[in-house]
Amino acid sequence: MNIYGFKNKNGVRFDTAKNELLGMIFPTITFAALWLGLNINKRNFVKKLSPKELQIIDDEIPSSSMYGGIIVTSAGVIGNKFLLRIVPTKEILWVYPRITTVMLYSVLPIYKYTTLILADKNKREHRFNIRNNGKAYSFAMSELMKLRLDIIFGDEPGRYEIYRKDINRMIELAQESAKEREIKG
Repeated sequence: MNIYGFKNKNGVRFDTAKNELLGMIFPTITFAALWLGLNINKRNFVKKLSPKELQIIDDEIPSSSMYGGIIVTSAGVIGNKFLLRIVPTKEILWVYPRITTVMLYSVLPIYKYTTLILADKNKREHRFNIRNNGKAYSFAMSELMKLRLDIIFGDEPGRYEIYRKDINRMIELAQESAKEREIKG
């Protein structure tokens, strides 16, 4: 008999067996949480699309061009770099890139990465990691301009506050930019 009590029939102390059990439970719970989170994300974008829109996406993917893991179809923007994400094209209101620089001790830049943000009419921001050269943003902008003129492109000072606080004003700005694009032809 040891200080912790009895040994099991294989001669292993109970405290050792308990630690091994905890060592197996933690990875299992972590895996289950990740799996559930990824599946919830997948279910959310599928709920936003009708079966007809999903069929349109399925039909257009083989003929659509792709750049940096982004495919633009008439029914949705698809990002497939790490997770499959589909943003309905009809919901997109504002598209802009965000460049983030990671600094060491707030002095030395280590690396930077670019995120393409698709902001929708429901005040949700869908983020896609893209290359830093700006070509993925230009690609998404040119493809979306072919489909819809009432999308705002680029980031200007104060625009984020308008988007967060007054979505109706943002929709008006998108409609004004569509009228300007129609005039320019």
